[in-house]
Amino acid sequence: MTRAGFSIREALFLAALIIAAIIVRIELADYSLGFDDFASLFFAEQPLSVLWSDWMVRETNPPLYYSMLHVWVSLFGHSEMAIRWLSIIGAAVGIAMLAMLVRPRFGIRAAIAVVVLTGLSAHHVFFSLAARGYIFAFDGVVLSLFGLFAMIEQPQMDRRHALPAVACYAIGSLVAIYSHTTMVIWPVAATAGVFVLRWRTLLENRGRLLVILAIANLVVLVGAAWWLSITVIQMRGVNHNISWIEPVGGRKLARLVSRNSYLVRAVDGAERITFVMIAGLIVLAMVRTWSTLATRAITILLVLATVVFCAVGYVKPIVAPRTLFWLNVFPLLLVAIAIGSIKSRLGYLAVLATMVGLFVANLSWSHWTFLEEDGYSEGLMHVAADPNRVMVVESEAMGNIVQRACRVTYPDKARCPIRIFTIRTNKKADVWATGTIAEPILPWNRLREVIPLRTEIYTLGRWGIYDPASKIYKSYWIKPTAGPMRVRLDGPFSAEHFAHVTTNLSDHAQRK
Repeated sequence: MTRAGFSIREALFLAALIIAAIIVRIELADYSLGFDDFASLFFAEQPLSVLWSDWMVRETNPPLYYSMLHVWVSLFGHSEMAIRWLSIIGAAVGIAMLAMLVRPRFGIRAAIAVVVLTGLSAHHVFFSLAARGYIFAFDGVVLSLFGLFAMIEQPQMDRRHALPAVACYAIGSLVAIYSHTTMVIWPVAATAGVFVLRWRTLLENRGRLLVILAIANLVVLVGAAWWLSITVIQMRGVNHNISWIEPVGGRKLARLVSRNSYLVRAVDGAERITFVMIAGLIVLAMVRTWSTLATRAITILLVLATVVFCAVGYVKPIVAPRTLFWLNVFPLLLVAIAIGSIKSRLGYLAVLATMVGLFVANLSWSHWTFLEEDGYSEGLMHVAADPNRVMVVESEAMGNIVQRACRVTYPDKARCPIRIFTIRTNKKADVWATGTIAEPILPWNRLREVIPLRTEIYTLGRWGIYDPASKIYKSYWIKPTAGPMRVRLDGPFSAEHFAHVTTNLSDHAQRK
């Protein structure tokens, strides 16, 4: 037996399943990196001393993932797949930890189920392929559960056992918080869960459990203090980095949570069958294994974490699919526990196979429905094909993003082979990029002064945000049409087209 309670055969079988989950992710990594992924690369290119300084006031996401990516790309390069491998490995580690958490408490069948279902979860796959820190927030919660379960299951543990429990809980919580700021909610929900489950024994033996829990949370508070101070500074003003998150309440909030925290990426049409099956299995887990303390803990943590998150989200706009992802930990555990509780081998295999079929269908459907194809590389390669072509982008943020996209598209070149010009924007968003472009930011009407007369100008714009082509079309009374990609290459234009936009906008302002 291994130290985690697995036999060698079990460990090898689960390892094979995790390798299969990695292969699934590699096969589905058939789309380009997006705006946020390239923004991660911009931060990863900063010195570590800068990432862990007050300079990060400009960015709402903590520096842990950027620091890991900084080291990663220095070792393995800037290709799209190399960048994604960091998150894929993080996903595999999280799946392995789930198995280690489940096996000693609910048996090998539940461990197999949690590995298989997490490996095929549409949410988990999506965030496994994103160059963002969300998968590590998920991992941090799972790691902290080892310590939390130890406190709940052994409230009178001695000092020798208390130290690993505090370490797992504190390190896991800090990994989660430094992966995404909204994870400060997790220690609050976790502590409330301990009070609900162990309120009768909190003060026994001179309040040992209360002392252990207090020390663990004190470590988390001290460890997170620096980033919390950065967050307080950010919240004093208007944070344009998160202005895209809309306030939600009531039914819309419940709908958003149900669509993004219960394993499926939507509950429309055929996906409702999966949602109903998940709900039924969660109930089955509670009915069959409620006497097990771990089941009660997972259920209560699911309720408390959801309630606390929604309460904060009702006051401060933080609720979005990406910020809800970590809540998937608890439904995954409960569904796996329910399947593992089925005593009949045939029944177990039938239910697991049914869920696999539903998860594969949801994964296939959501992969194409929610696929965020941005097309930076395609646009860059088109412009690079002719030396008489240049690219124009709007805003410092897009200038940064396109420079990083060029580095990923041409990882073997020392510098981007395309001339890129950045023009001003009047949009107050993505303040993280302010002052980060070395070249001058040009007014629209100055392009004709810096670009030769017969040069072909192409624009690369984000539809509806930084989209200079749409302004050009509008100035000529042409209605632009949305394409299949959020990032669109338009052109060729001339510098006069950009001057025409400035003239028209000025005339329009005067008429108003």
